[in-house]
Amino acid sequence: MTLKILQANVGRAYAVQDLVCATANQLKADLLVISEPNKKRIEKSNWIKDKMRDVAMLVLTKNVGIVSHTIFDGYLMIQTKKLNIIGCYISPNIGIQDYQKKVDSIMKEVKYGETIVLGEFNGKSPLWGSPKKDEKGDYWVQWISARDMVVLNTGLRPTFVRGESESYIDVTMATNKIAGDVTNWEILDIETLTEHKYIYFEIRTNSGKIIRDVGNKRIVAKYANTLRPYELDIEKKKQVVTDLFPTEKEEWAIFQIDDKPTQFTLEELRTAAVGIKCGKAPGVDKIPPDAVKIVATCAPNWLLSIMNGLLQVQNFPDEWKIAKIVLILKPGKPTEIAASSYRPLCMLNSLSKLLETLIKNRLQSELVNRGGLHPRQYGFQKGKSTIQAVEKALAIARDFNRKYCTLITIDVKNAFNSASHKIIIEKLQEKRIPKYLINFISSYLKNRKIMIKPGSMIKVTAGVPQGLVLGPTLWNILYDEILSIELTSDAKTIGFADDLTLIVGASEDKTFVNNTNECLARINKWMKSHKLQLAPNKTEAVLLRGMQKRERIMFTIEGVNITPSKTLKYLGIIIDERLTFGSHVETAILKAEKNISTLTRILPNIGGPRDSKRKVLCSAVQNIVLYGAPVWEKALETKKQYTAIHKLQRKMLLRVASAFKTVSGLALQTVTGILPIDIMVQERSYMNQHRLEDKKQTEISARERSLKQWENRWMRETNKTQWTKRLIPNLRIWLNCKHRQTDYYLTEVLTEHGVLRSYAKRFAKDTVEECIFCSRNDTVEHTIFECEKWNNIRESTYNQLGCTLEPGNLVQKMIDNKTNWDTIYNMIKHIMKRKEKAEINRQDEMKSR
Repeated sequence: MTLKILQANVGRAYAVQDLVCATANQLKADLLVISEPNKKRIEKSNWIKDKMRDVAMLVLTKNVGIVSHTIFDGYLMIQTKKLNIIGCYISPNIGIQDYQKKVDSIMKEVKYGETIVLGEFNGKSPLWGSPKKDEKGDYWVQWISARDMVVLNTGLRPTFVRGESESYIDVTMATNKIAGDVTNWEILDIETLTEHKYIYFEIRTNSGKIIRDVGNKRIVAKYANTLRPYELDIEKKKQVVTDLFPTEKEEWAIFQIDDKPTQFTLEELRTAAVGIKCGKAPGVDKIPPDAVKIVATCAPNWLLSIMNGLLQVQNFPDEWKIAKIVLILKPGKPTEIAASSYRPLCMLNSLSKLLETLIKNRLQSELVNRGGLHPRQYGFQKGKSTIQAVEKALAIARDFNRKYCTLITIDVKNAFNSASHKIIIEKLQEKRIPKYLINFISSYLKNRKIMIKPGSMIKVTAGVPQGLVLGPTLWNILYDEILSIELTSDAKTIGFADDLTLIVGASEDKTFVNNTNECLARINKWMKSHKLQLAPNKTEAVLLRGMQKRERIMFTIEGVNITPSKTLKYLGIIIDERLTFGSHVETAILKAEKNISTLTRILPNIGGPRDSKRKVLCSAVQNIVLYGAPVWEKALETKKQYTAIHKLQRKMLLRVASAFKTVSGLALQTVTGILPIDIMVQERSYMNQHRLEDKKQTEISARERSLKQWENRWMRETNKTQWTKRLIPNLRIWLNCKHRQTDYYLTEVLTEHGVLRSYAKRFAKDTVEECIFCSRNDTVEHTIFECEKWNNIRESTYNQLGCTLEPGNLVQKMIDNKTNWDTIYNMIKHIMKRKEKAEINRQDEMKSR
């Protein structure tokens, strides 16, 4: 059975409420949930409303199966046989303390079974799509993590639109299990007579494990869809491919060679075969790369003879030049016939890729022997990275030491697909590449085709599209000269593949603008002479010096004015005028927080993946923030960024440790064994500085420095982690334990944040702190080591261990060996699981009185 729910805000308006009721009937909804209802309309007995008349529910069919309902100030809850549904409204005008109290009272109800919470939150968080966050949204996020919940909003569309203003204030969230049964969540694009949009979704209330599994797979699908080929009809697909790959007249010269080509060796074949990536999609011949790799291993001499035969005649087989094309719709692009909306991916035969790899390796070797490529080309170069490119650009800007300095990122239209084959061959000649290799590459480029569908081909006479093994190297050869063209004084370029960056400095503003425009003109002239086209509208600039006069400075290229902005994104790093990198850190945190929503869906507090898998998933999110750390490390010198990045890590570690939301970040880092994120940043910076040294030794040295810094921090801590520090006094011994695994129950004990009345009283969630089984103070120490309720399991554990336990030796005994760990953990789980059940029963009894 499917439960259909319509969620709306009517702003107290009479007509708006009538419309939403009519819409609910048209949609055949089972339940209507309204924030800010019209108070007169809901006085009828069939409406369930809260005490303040801020939220109301209307049960429209028997499918809801309502058992009971409870009303509060500003929210209400209905209980069905399958789940609880809480509707709420929190005014945007209340202060943060009152707001947090309201959230606390709402989320207290979530602990009782599978629950959906929906309504107008008036808080900002990337979890539900808001481009910014605030303290109110952050407080919800902490509770969402603690209560093992999932935000169902996709964040793709705002829920409130007023003119040019948009916001994401209407939210739907669910506990992990029921979230997997929610389908068709969407913001309806229909008339509402108000600024608020309707939200509609369905819940499969009779779903079992299979349906829940499908629900979990939606997480993968969410990201897989961003790479899914957009299916166009054949004619439209042909048009897109034709636009992406411009044609040019083919002019091929065959060079006479005096000597026989140097044959490929078995070592070259083995090296090429190692690079074959198994599991990739095959090309037109449908031979998987795994099969080619097996042949290269089992029959290398036979395969080598084929490759050398082709080399001898300098002929790349036409059958191996046919690429099956897949058009990937770029994120956020319209699904129209616009070539720029798509990224073409060419899928080639696996044997073709092997031969390409042999040619590429030989070509790169010849390039090195002849001086290599320009040192300021960082793309597709072994040992070079985006980080080094950004560092070099900033170093050049610092070295100029002028009153004015700008960094300009120059965009090339459809760069790789427009690369001229004729000019590539000319550049190979200029670099004195052996003639036999030029002939072979000419054959490789000649008569290439793209298969739209079986039997439908388009000839390609230009371009080195994505998917070609040899393509990146050929592009670098074509583009190499741009880094050497003569510019004005104090001007240099940096290349990363097709990304070109210009840095210009000057002492006077007039000279500065003139020199910059002259450099842009010379670059544009070179591009045109090489059949490449700039995209002036996508060219951006930032002033690194002289920003106090930004309004007076403007650059020009092809008649298009380029006004310097306060920030620009260069190779994934946001560069600001003062090089504080604060904007970069803030943006990276927002991006990572959107992914935390995915973590909550697949990392429930109880059950779900083991500790090790949780850490891997957490690492994937952390890496979003850590990208480019050596460049922006100094941003953490400010308290704002330091605090923000640690708050982000704490949200992630709550999921890894399955911890209560009140656990401190330092305790979570210790319990999970995950480095504090600021130390991770320093570690990456250290490794980048020593990248030319022995890699393994550098990693060892970097980690040792990090651990010492972490140990010193742990030893100095005296405030928030007293109990955890009492159990784990020696951080290094804890970290070195190979069988260490944490989960919900063990984390409760290690942090003393859990189902304990002393904990509840400490956070004003209870008025007394006595154990429910005796009159002693209900702490972890009392529960695990003293409470008579657990004497039997405690005595059995002590007998197995051959000793008694106390806070001072608990962790040490667990670390000693895995048998001890399992024995002690089983005792902890037995006690804490039953204690939690008893506490829930006690609270249920109190509620029923």
